Amino acid sequence: READGLAGRVLAKLGVGLEAARLDVMALQDLDSNRSQPRTVEGPVERVGMPMTEAARRVPARAVEAAQSLGEGQISSEHILIGLINEPDSAAPRILHALGIDPAAIRADIEERGASFSGDTWSFKSSPRVSQVLDFAKATAKSAGAARVGTGHLLLGVLLESDGLGAKVLRDHLVDSELVRSSIADHTEDEL
Repeated sequence: READGLAGRVLAKLGVGLEAARLDVMALQDLDSNRSQPRTVEGPVERVGMPMTEAARRVPARAVEAAQSLGEGQISSEHILIGLINEPDSAAPRILHALGIDPAAIRADIEERGASFSGDTWSFKSSPRVSQVLDFAKATAKSAGAARVGTGHLLLGVLLESDGLGAKVLRDHLVDSELVRSSIADHTEDEL
């Protein structure tokens, strides 16, 4: 049985369900099959290639605002996370609240840690991490059969892009991908 194997035991020790890991692998395989398309970091909303909720479409602009307020010139996963938090009536902050996480504490943690990039604050570009977040969000929305990418999918995308500051902060607050994935359906239906 898969659950009794070494990988199953490691996943269980990490608190990750076998089915959640299987879905993550499927999402990664879907991304790998699309690598022949050129990768770009400009125009993050347009490159998703799937309809997004209105709240999700506003997140990149809010991420720019977050980067600017922190004096940073490049948008990365932590700015996407702040952009999600700054959409208070959307699924992402509701998911965090349902998990007992205060979005304001997440933002404060990001501000305290700061980002590793410093540059021209007038020419904002998206880092490759943002492209990965968007790719993961699209793949998880597709694998769940969703018609649109919502802020919950973007939140999961931040977590799945595991090397970014956004994911590290969420993990430090005990947020994991399985918890977010199981909460998405409960919080996205009414997101416009």
